[in-house]
Amino acid sequence: MNTQAETPDRNEYEQFAIALTRVGSAWARYGLNVARASVETSARTLDLTATALGALAERVSRIEVPESKETVVDTTAEPRS
Repeated sequence: MNTQAETPDRNEYEQFAIALTRVGSAWARYGLNVARASVETSARTLDLTATALGALAERVSRIEVPESKETVVDTTAEPRS
């Protein structure tokens, strides 16, 4: 029976460090790709919103407002209840 624990050699530590670096890099790439997709989606949404607001502004500008007689507002009057 061997009571002495085997210790990993330097090569095993280096292999572990390389594997850990690869896993970390893979997760970083994944996170960056998800972030890119999210920003692209937000940009498309903002573009659609801007287009809709522009169309709405165009429609509002075409509304004809009838000219009315000059209105005088009595600022000293008591408010109605």
